[in-house]
Amino acid sequence: MSLFKSAEDITPVSSIASEEFKVNQDTLRLLVNEELASFPDIFQMIGNCPLQVMYDNHYHHVAFMSTIFKLNNYQLLTRIFVWIYRTYLERGFQYNYFPIAIQAWQKAIDKILTKESASEIKAVYKWLTDHHDELMNLATSNEYLIFGDVKMDGLNYNFLMHLLHGDYKVCLAMVEQYINEGNDLTTLYLQIIQPCLYEIGRLWEGGHVSVAQEHLATAIVSRVMLAGITQSVSDYGMGKAVIVCAPNELHELGARMVADLLERDGWQVDFLSANLPASELVKYLQSYPPHFVGISTTIPSNLDSAMESIEAIRQDSVLKNLKIMVGGPAFHHEDMSWRLIGADAYAVDGAAAVAIAKKWRSTKE
Repeated sequence: MSLFKSAEDITPVSSIASEEFKVNQDTLRLLVNEELASFPDIFQMIGNCPLQVMYDNHYHHVAFMSTIFKLNNYQLLTRIFVWIYRTYLERGFQYNYFPIAIQAWQKAIDKILTKESASEIKAVYKWLTDHHDELMNLATSNEYLIFGDVKMDGLNYNFLMHLLHGDYKVCLAMVEQYINEGNDLTTLYLQIIQPCLYEIGRLWEGGHVSVAQEHLATAIVSRVMLAGITQSVSDYGMGKAVIVCAPNELHELGARMVADLLERDGWQVDFLSANLPASELVKYLQSYPPHFVGISTTIPSNLDSAMESIEAIRQDSVLKNLKIMVGGPAFHHEDMSWRLIGADAYAVDGAAAVAIAKKWRSTKE
């Protein structure tokens, strides 16, 4: 697409400007909040949503842009901005909110950053303004699939319907029957549960399910996953792995699936769950050294915190050569972002994670 081709022409931001933006991101965000909250028609522009919805958008925006400036990955910028526009349009935000918001960011940048850094950063925002119509056209197009196509048919479709209706007992019975029929955990996770979670995310993106429905479905999946892992676990002959979510990342089901599948394959897995600070991860790895660590990231604005965890590991004299695997929707369709943040491999799903871990294990022997 010409829009993505155009993104290749954006001038890379220097490390000095990137760091200056990151250090001042909270100040920038508060200035933009204040600027837009005082706008005469702001409630009309944000679809009569509470101001907190807009503030949350700004919180994620500044973290995501900090990542973009550090990685200089403008294909990622384009794809995620299409997703952002699509998501907020479905929630009632108006077309004209976005260019006004970008102007507010530019104004704040001029006020806070040095002249040199502001010039570099504003050039990226100018690209967004110049291509606003093209971004909107993709955002409103049913033909452009941001995170890929999800195959929903048969059993996984039925499972999805019961998830959305909150039918925990039915979902549990379906999982138990599926396992009792001889299907393994990998098939359950990758062909039933994962497609349902992706489809729920897509429905939420389109405003077709509420936040409460999404939370209920996630809670049910978390409970029924316990039924699937009651199968006997292999001996821990492969070694030790640590699986964790990036700091600030609260979506942990994907990481839990990876942990379960690795354990089924013979790994001793320490699953450290969601939102673990980089410093605490390093302390744990020092005390309980694994063969490798896996870091899961779902929200693109958390790529920067995932990078901080990786940098903290690389800076430690004992851990610097530890193998690091990353995964999660934040990396989907990205050939470069996982390399740019310093990881050794990207696993598209749990089965890929098991294969990568097995390859690393055999190479070490």
